[in-house]
Amino acid sequence: MNLPKIFRVFDSIYILLLGSGVGVIIACVFAAATIFKAQGFLPQLSISDSGLLMGTIFTKCNVFFNILAGVIIIYELLTFWSAQLFELSNQRRFWTLIGGINVIMIFLFTLYYTPYIMEAQNLGNIATPEFDSMHKQSELVFKILLVGLSVSALWRGFIGSTPIAPHSKA
Repeated sequence: MNLPKIFRVFDSIYILLLGSGVGVIIACVFAAATIFKAQGFLPQLSISDSGLLMGTIFTKCNVFFNILAGVIIIYELLTFWSAQLFELSNQRRFWTLIGGINVIMIFLFTLYYTPYIMEAQNLGNIATPEFDSMHKQSELVFKILLVGLSVSALWRGFIGSTPIAPHSKA
């Protein structure tokens, strides 16, 4: 069994999933920009209707994000425990921290903010200061998640898993 090659495959799949997470966030940003300006070409669509459409998109994306959070937890724990086998093992601790931040942001967005916003929209409570505050907080969480996933994917893409040479183990 060639452990370094196995880790390179897992690294590649992990980077692909992180990149997909970044892509989902960017796609949601573009979708929101279009959906919330839809009244220009669909006058019968209210801002509340646009919010419900966007909420449906986020609800579907949240399934992917929750799966990604599970993958991040498993991958980061496995690489953290095996860090001593690889060069740059101190950086793996930082990667684990970034992964933890990503998981927290994912779960905040999918399990706290999205349900709150969807419930407020269903009840018609979107014109309140509380809703506005929660919506702004959810946007901030989404931005932090975008940066966290991007940093994690890029850094892992540049560094990767390089095993410690057998002669350098002391």
